[in-house]
Amino acid sequence: MVEFIWDLKDSNQNVLLGTNLFTIIRLLTSADNKMMDPIISDYVDFRDVMKIAFDMYEDFKQAFLKVAAGDEE
Repeated sequence: MVEFIWDLKDSNQNVLLGTNLFTIIRLLTSADNKMMDPIISDYVDFRDVMKIAFDMYEDFKQAFLKVAAGDEE
């Protein structure tokens, strides 16, 4: 199984939040949002899961940068 851990740090590198990705998703959406941990059976599955994880990170980063720049819709 794979568990993604994301953390949030301030400009002094102090950890503000550090938890698994699924908890962060529930905090940003709703407590009813159920996500199962991915189960990896081989390296092809691992590659696919990692691609999705990095795509999610890029989406999150772009949304954050948009809000930080004041360009939110």
